[in-house]
Amino acid sequence: MKKNLVVFCGARFPNLPPQELVEFKEQIQKFCTGLSKNYNLVYGGGNIGLMGLVADEFLKNKCNVTGIIPGYLNTVEILHEGITETQVVDDLHERKAMMEHLGDVFLVLPGGIGTLDELCEVLTLQTLHRHKKIICIWNWQNLFDGFLQFVETGVQRNFINADLISQCVISADYELILKKLL
Repeated sequence: MKKNLVVFCGARFPNLPPQELVEFKEQIQKFCTGLSKNYNLVYGGGNIGLMGLVADEFLKNKCNVTGIIPGYLNTVEILHEGITETQVVDDLHERKAMMEHLGDVFLVLPGGIGTLDELCEVLTLQTLHRHKKIICIWNWQNLFDGFLQFVETGVQRNFINADLISQCVISADYELILKKLL
């Protein structure tokens, strides 16, 4: 039986020259195709940007895709009508709680402040021993370097547990993450 992979990612695509954007999308498609062998998808429920691409790739590979979306975000993230199951919740707090409950593994792909919020939530819950689930971060083009530096500074100043990030799988190479998850 497949496990549930929770993917946190953006409802936009990165601002790249056309050919680089095509290559980025191809990487995401390969990543998702590989993951779909062992995982079903739980994600934010949107149909646009990276979020929509991830859902579509899991659907192409005959996976169960569960979207969790606050009702008010349907005008922003545009609910994906083609997924297996949609859970409409009241707010982002409920969305994160449901994702954390349903997920067996967390994967953080490129995204914005919402993606960072979701990452911080699962890291905080891990620190508080609320789960022991794998957290993977695809540090595409060093997107998360600033966050990782913040964590390192927090560790040095004793505000953050030293083992917080060491328990995560972090790589700029999606193939390395794929190998770890399979």
